[in-house]
Amino acid sequence: MEKRAGVAGCGVMGKPLVDFLRSAGFEVVVALKETPPDGSFQTVRSFSDLFRETPLVFECLPEERGVKESFYQEAGESFQGGLVLSLSSTYLPERLEGWTGGKVKVASLHFPLPGLVGTFAEVAWGPGVDDGTKGEIRFLLREMGVRLREGDFSPGFIIVRVLYRIINEAAFALGEGVSTPQGIDDAMRLGVNYPEGPLAWGDRIGLDTVLAVLDNLEDYHRDGRFRPSPLLRRLVEEGRLGVKAGAGFYDYEGGE
Repeated sequence: MEKRAGVAGCGVMGKPLVDFLRSAGFEVVVALKETPPDGSFQTVRSFSDLFRETPLVFECLPEERGVKESFYQEAGESFQGGLVLSLSSTYLPERLEGWTGGKVKVASLHFPLPGLVGTFAEVAWGPGVDDGTKGEIRFLLREMGVRLREGDFSPGFIIVRVLYRIINEAAFALGEGVSTPQGIDDAMRLGVNYPEGPLAWGDRIGLDTVLAVLDNLEDYHRDGRFRPSPLLRRLVEEGRLGVKAGAGFYDYEGGE
């Protein structure tokens, strides 16, 4: 497979993905309105331009149905026969392929956290992905040092559905006054040996992303397990989205 890839969306997951692909020897093209100051990768202004430039596109767009649907509809018009690896953790690859009219092959490829892009990934194949393409992607990811877990798609895979519920429960505890953010995170780091506290994790992922995923999971399961904490929803409404915004559960200097 040609080592040239496009990236749609250059946010919390998109930025580390671009860095990872470049370190693995890929020529990267990003759909971005502004050229990076160091000129480290090629940019195009639209998704249709991106589809013309590369045979493989990584989709890292926000977990919002309107945004996703518009992207995949455009892919169906301009990227027929191409392959999209979606970093979405809550949209079925069958649904994403359906939005293309069945004209684009789609697989869901989920990395656990922004800081762990390139170490481990969960993957689920859309119905249009043939065995030859699966083999190429497996080989490519192994070459890049990515450990892969394959399986049937369940919204949230394993990592997201477990981790985001923990973040959400920590937000419930904070909202109920059980402890401070630092107290909750210290309890989980020191008492359960977590590498990072759940509230700090949420801030690093982006609270808007956590909320959108929880809403999608709750809409899918409809059993209350993923109902977002009122505090989490309020923080997002106030623009306290985590590290990238300079404030979330914690306050940060400057943001990202």
